[in-house]
Amino acid sequence: MNNTNNIVRIEELTLIGTLPGVDIPVYIFRDFKKEKNNPIEKQIIKCLTDKGIVSCHIPRKEHAIWTDICRILFCQAFLYREGTHWIIDNWQIQNRDKIKKRWERLSSTNIHEYFKFQWRFLERLQFGYMDSHKKNKIKKEYLIKKLWRQSRLGKYADMDFVNSVKPFLDFVNSEKSLADNTGVMKQTHLILKKEILENDYLLFNDIEWQPAKHLNFYLELMQCIDNQSILNLMKDILDDFNQSPQFYEANINNLELNPWRWGMPDIVVYDKSNCSYIVLECKGPTDRIKKQQIRWFKRNADFYRLKVGIVVVSEKQIEKLKVDFDCSQVLNSSATGGCDGG
Repeated sequence: MNNTNNIVRIEELTLIGTLPGVDIPVYIFRDFKKEKNNPIEKQIIKCLTDKGIVSCHIPRKEHAIWTDICRILFCQAFLYREGTHWIIDNWQIQNRDKIKKRWERLSSTNIHEYFKFQWRFLERLQFGYMDSHKKNKIKKEYLIKKLWRQSRLGKYADMDFVNSVKPFLDFVNSEKSLADNTGVMKQTHLILKKEILENDYLLFNDIEWQPAKHLNFYLELMQCIDNQSILNLMKDILDDFNQSPQFYEANINNLELNPWRWGMPDIVVYDKSNCSYIVLECKGPTDRIKKQQIRWFKRNADFYRLKVGIVVVSEKQIEKLKVDFDCSQVLNSSATGGCDGG
């Protein structure tokens, strides 16, 4: 079910057990340090980055990588026109008839090639046939704005180039005027120019929606995952998007109606050199597994069959995880904590 073949090997994560019934491996991260504003997810990401392993964590939007893949593969179903601009809806399918056609294409086309085809389709909608110089200028300006906004809010997305622009982020957080340090801005422009030339970003309608990562990230990740697992996950995500936001707001405490994209694990990790990957849920010293997460893991075991794991920081936590997963009432309760409500 969730066997250890094609799972990324990480020396700093030690396998300490498996949760019965759902066959989920549990790892311990012994290098964890309890520090303010440095949660376990950030520490694991840094560890992976230092080892040259690609990983991504998007706080409070753990589903973003997967919903991006869904919106791009089925983009025609999410598109609507506002004036002269095309917009991709963040919450709801706009044209259900388009979904069937996309499934037909996917059944006869390589999923990676079709993803790239859809990416280029969206790019043409945004940029038309603009020359690459002008296109890269728009992308660079967008990325600077995004970095500025994230740093001003104190929120750092795990984008590939964040570490490279640390001087810029430090400068922004120092509350100095931009005019005081044009050298930092110049350095940032050069770094972002290099980033854009080396990677392919899709910036669709700037404010409305953008993918979390660049094209190669998605392609390399999907090449590590069994196609059927991706397609099964897409089916559930499309079911989520088929409902209105108002429907979910009205039923937010009904676990059976919670979107499948809620409860997804924290970190996506892949190693293209050996075509391996793993999706990790991270639990700090006092964290408990939530019922939406248990529901998602059980669905994964039955349907998606993605390679998953849970990371803890002490051996004691594995017993709590077993208790939480063993609670027979977990799928019928409307609470959102662990089995004890924690």
